Amino acid sequence: MKSVFDCKESLIFLKTKIDESQELRGSRSRIAIALGCHRSHLTHVLQGKVYLTMEQGERLCAHWHLSEEETCYFLDLLARDRAGTRELKSFYEERLKSARNEAKGKQKPIGPSVFDEERLGIKHFSKWWYSALLLACSSWKDTLRATLIRRLKLTEGVADEALATMVRQGLLHHKGEKYSSTKKSMAIDPHSEFTKVNAMAWRSWLMSKTSAPNLPPETQYTGLYSLSEDQANRIRNLIFDFVHLVRQEVVPRPEEEIFLMTLDFWRVAEKNEKLTGEPK
Repeated sequence: MKSVFDCKESLIFLKTKIDESQELRGSRSRIAIALGCHRSHLTHVLQGKVYLTMEQGERLCAHWHLSEEETCYFLDLLARDRAGTRELKSFYEERLKSARNEAKGKQKPIGPSVFDEERLGIKHFSKWWYSALLLACSSWKDTLRATLIRRLKLTEGVADEALATMVRQGLLHHKGEKYSSTKKSMAIDPHSEFTKVNAMAWRSWLMSKTSAPNLPPETQYTGLYSLSEDQANRIRNLIFDFVHLVRQEVVPRPEEEIFLMTLDFWRVAEKNEKLTGEPK
């Protein structure tokens, strides 16, 4: 089976995936359904008359259950193929070369298997589903892989890569298809750079939810207020007290859901800055 890293054009990989199927017509129909287009449009893509959109490329990666690295590589292939300037094509070509070299390096491990804790930490905290899977396995003992994928709405490729990484980190152990957390902790210092990375990952998840056509009913709006510095400090302290009380109250319960709570409190205008315009 040919790897996506062996391909230097998005169209070549698409044709390869179709050729690997025993039933050519059935494979094209399934891909067309995944893309949300007619088979005639897919035919035009395969003939090189039109390109896939970036959104269609992401759907294909999910359909093929590609890993995170494979998805990034394929989307970079597609972006390079679609690029309209030489400079932009060169930009993506450099990213592709780097990804191919990294993939080759992973295929030839040197010496004993030693994990770079810092690199694994970046990987763990830069994607929201790592924390979500770890919390789920802590709350739902001996959870089936299929249950984790269904409840967290992950693709198989994304879930399998994260689960395998956390097993190697010693955060999870598994028996066949069942996963549970170990006693090892991934707690980080509040001043660690990983805290910022983790916050950005979860905010990215939240942005994807709030940008959906139908806003989830449990998602609340953002409020903007004009406060004195004294009022702002009092509200900030109330937020800290609330978070402290929540941490004392909340413990994992197997039969309950997993929720994300964000409490953002930012100064929009600097102190003594004059604001123009009349308040509405």
